Amino acid sequence: MKKLILFAGMLLFGLMTQAQETINIDDIAKYVGKEVKVCDKVYSARFLDNSARQLTLINLGGKYPNQKMTVVIDGDSRKNFTWKPEEFLLNKEICVKGKVKEYKGGYQIDVTKPEELEVKAGQ
Repeated sequence: MKKLILFAGMLLFGLMTQAQETINIDDIAKYVGKEVKVCDKVYSARFLDNSARQLTLINLGGKYPNQKMTVVIDGDSRKNFTWKPEEFLLNKEICVKGKVKEYKGGYQIDVTKPEELEVKAGQ
């Protein structure tokens, strides 16, 4: 029984450390479907308040439409933020944690709460 608990703990620790793997934004295509941490500058951002889902789009690695990836905050999740992500994060170096998805030939990470975003020190 002790071996089973030890194995389960090691497995859980392994999954947690894998989820925090920091990757280079240029390698994002290799990580579709995986939990990662990506850090880069926010080059452009937009709140689509007139759209059905009221998405907030935060573009890393370049301005839209040449971004390397997009951080997506759904309108339902936006209420979890006490600040406007599209204004607060613009031109800052940030890190985002989450699962990489492919969408219409691009890459994105969906964020539901502020804890999944980190502004780098000195910003």
